[in-house]
Amino acid sequence: MPGTDEEWHARWLEDRLRWWESIGVPRSRMQIFDVPQADLAHYSKRTYDLMYDYPTLGYEEIEGIANRTDFDLGSHTRDQAELSLTARVKENSDSVARLSYFDPESKRHVVPFVIEPSAGVGRCALAVLSEAYDEQQVKRLSDERRQAVADALEAFAKSVARNEKLAAEQRDALFARAETIGADVAANLPQIPALLDMQGAASIELGKKLRGQAEPALDEAYRTVLHLKPAVAPVKVAVFPLKRNHPEIVATARQIRKDLQADGNMRTVYDDTGAIGKLYRRQDEIGTPFCITVDFDTLGEGKEGALKGTVTVRDRDSMAQERVPMAELKAYLAERMR
Repeated sequence: MPGTDEEWHARWLEDRLRWWESIGVPRSRMQIFDVPQADLAHYSKRTYDLMYDYPTLGYEEIEGIANRTDFDLGSHTRDQAELSLTARVKENSDSVARLSYFDPESKRHVVPFVIEPSAGVGRCALAVLSEAYDEQQVKRLSDERRQAVADALEAFAKSVARNEKLAAEQRDALFARAETIGADVAANLPQIPALLDMQGAASIELGKKLRGQAEPALDEAYRTVLHLKPAVAPVKVAVFPLKRNHPEIVATARQIRKDLQADGNMRTVYDDTGAIGKLYRRQDEIGTPFCITVDFDTLGEGKEGALKGTVTVRDRDSMAQERVPMAELKAYLAERMR
């Protein structure tokens, strides 16, 4: 309604900020840019640009929220001259419909105003992934392993410094990055793959040895995890059999998967292609909120008979594990997916 457009524009701004928060992008990571009058598009009375602070790009527009007044409907309606339009529109002599409604209070025909939020899917996905991505140290790196990585890193850095085939800028950048990582190898271990992907690093033969030492250390002490909101996680639940060649355990796990995704609201995958720890890490990397393990206790064949009919549910973020009765699984997970 004309006259209430500024109020609605402010409401849409707040609603959009709440929506971003609901999918994992906090408003503290965004700035609201009130576009100057001189820079507004021809159709806009006022526009707010939401600027997200991307980790490597800095602040970039992620969404625009424009008060387009009656420009859109006014451009396509007939009887333009009779409708007291506020926007400048091109004459439309081809329209056969009056795009207005009669307001009984003012006793006149009114063309509705439009508030338009406009966000890009690609930028949205990149922001969500940027917020969700994390590399967590979950285990203390052994002194022996840490020293092996430190020695390989030092040898790599010395080789870089002596290499005369590299451009000076490449050599300096590689050496500086290696020195930074070397100041605290245990804490900076996740940065080594990026170091080895830098321009010029592939020409350093000792880079292979460094990678060979760093990768097992990363597998031992760190995990890569996407802390996605359950609503946007592509996979909601993963189900694992503790023993993949045990027919009853496998059959139970497959049935749980089938039951959980029967109504189409909880995409569930089955995986038996590795040890449970490896399977957890694999699901952490794609942001799966919950993992379920079917074991001998589930069948009543374990040491604790009271656990029969229960499974282990592991939370992605806390890595905490809980025994849950199979009959209560769907309700348990649905409550935590909200």
